[in-house]
Amino acid sequence: MFPPVVEQVPIPSPTAEFATATMVSITIFLLISAGIGIYLFRKARSYDEWLVGHRDIGPIATGLALTATWMSGWAIFGNAGLSYTYGWSGSWLIGIMNLMGLSLCAVMGYRMRRYAALGARTVPEVARVRFNSRLVQALAGIAMIILLIVYSVGQYKAMASVWTLTTGTPWLGSLVATAILCIVYLAVGGYAGTQLSLAFQGAVFLVVGWIFGIWSIFWAGGPAKIAEAIAAAKFVAPGG
Repeated sequence: MFPPVVEQVPIPSPTAEFATATMVSITIFLLISAGIGIYLFRKARSYDEWLVGHRDIGPIATGLALTATWMSGWAIFGNAGLSYTYGWSGSWLIGIMNLMGLSLCAVMGYRMRRYAALGARTVPEVARVRFNSRLVQALAGIAMIILLIVYSVGQYKAMASVWTLTTGTPWLGSLVATAILCIVYLAVGGYAGTQLSLAFQGAVFLVVGWIFGIWSIFWAGGPAKIAEAIAAAKFVAPGG
């Protein structure tokens, strides 16, 4: 038997007004983020202070930064694409992933604080303290480099794709622009700059996400209307 054919969901094309508004909004968003990083870069008095800060970020800023980090290309755009394409069946994955993230924070948060008291500030250093081995630390660092390179491919693709779809700019140019922005962002900000920039971004995601989500449900006519529209569509569950 041949697998069922999934109906391709049409992707709306941006109008000139929408593309302009998107460019202006993203530019302001990035300028504020860069401004925070540059300010704290100039404020740092030593390399150690630039690298790890003063350890005074606080739980609220840390939580917002974690939210922004979690809202990666896959989490915020990939999951939205699953829901847009597959409806409720695709939404199950979003809920499960959120539960996994919260569970990891609950289980690992306290343990990471205990390792930090022993001078371990990164995952490879935690591995060294846990197993008392420099070799394990080196292997953990190499594994993280390899896996993060693979992970970053999806993030760059997501950023470039969203920029292209919302502004109409060429995909390759969008990819190069996002890569340059990330290099500058990470090289300039340091730990404190990156964390506080992420905290700002997390606050924006929090407010805009709730407003957009609630408004979208009302715009569509409520959950019942959404379910009716999905039931009438010729889509299949993820996996066929």
